[in-house]
Amino acid sequence: MDPLSISVSVLTILSSLNVGLRHIKLLRDAPREIDDVAKEIHDFELVTRVVSHALTTRESSLPGDTVTSIATLLSRAQDELLQLQHVFKDDLVVAIPGTEKPKYRRLGWSKRNSKIDGIRKRLLNIKSDLSTSLTASIS
Repeated sequence: MDPLSISVSVLTILSSLNVGLRHIKLLRDAPREIDDVAKEIHDFELVTRVVSHALTTRESSLPGDTVTSIATLLSRAQDELLQLQHVFKDDLVVAIPGTEKPKYRRLGWSKRNSKIDGIRKRLLNIKSDLSTSLTASIS
């Protein structure tokens, strides 16, 4: 898959995660660490948009190994974001029968906190690597 297609896919997942995070943050008793995850997702979205723009406007002038590196990093990010989406959907929020309002699952956070933190740190590294790759190839 080409990097531009992957970046569009990553942006779609990021959009979905942002919606989910907004809902979780509105829930009573949601942990403050959710804000850290939300900030990291937002920052990653900004970097992905810059990368997507660069690929759209400069892909022909970027070295082939840079395009391949960006595609690999975006693919890794996509995997991490899907894992995060899965954790949020399946472990942190539970639907309450008979109502439309979801409920935050405290036990879900305590069980998955280290996994979420690991995903957040890996996304931080991928974001840094994407920025470095793009900056080095444009300079």
